[in-house]
Amino acid sequence: MTCVMAQLFALSIFDAYDMVYARLAVILTCYATTEQSSFVALLCYRLDLFSKRVQYNLFTIAAIQSFIFKSTIAIVSLVYFCVTFYIQGEADDQPTNWKWFWKICFIPLVIVLFGAQVYSSQILWTLRSKCICADNQEADEENSLAGDESSKSTQLSNTCMDESRHHLTGIEFEIHV
Repeated sequence: MTCVMAQLFALSIFDAYDMVYARLAVILTCYATTEQSSFVALLCYRLDLFSKRVQYNLFTIAAIQSFIFKSTIAIVSLVYFCVTFYIQGEADDQPTNWKWFWKICFIPLVIVLFGAQVYSSQILWTLRSKCICADNQEADEENSLAGDESSKSTQLSNTCMDESRHHLTGIEFEIHV
């Protein structure tokens, strides 16, 4: 979605020769720069590089950072667009029809893009919960091997089991946690 919008903005720049479109394209391509912490967390999770507690912390940082940055980018782009196109009317003197295309399509496209980005943050948060549940289950297994039955860790495991019955469904895939 980000690539499609950036390509449409590039077409707008070459057709209308207006830097307003270039600024909006740069703002929206910032979405791609917010994924590094998510990739690190997912890489460590898939390769099982660290303990579940460290993976839990990585997913927590990635989910929170991702949500904050993506929300900020969406808000900044919407505010800049509304001020530029509706309040200042910078695109009103253009001879092309790109201004009408963007006045109609920009806000719904940004909302759809933001929804997809928030959903990815929700998946990171769900994987975070999975890591802590796995960590609690490992602790329960160690306690049961040592003969120490702790009611607190058993309650945590039961809570994790209840949470793990929930699942997220995506457009083309399903994640069971």
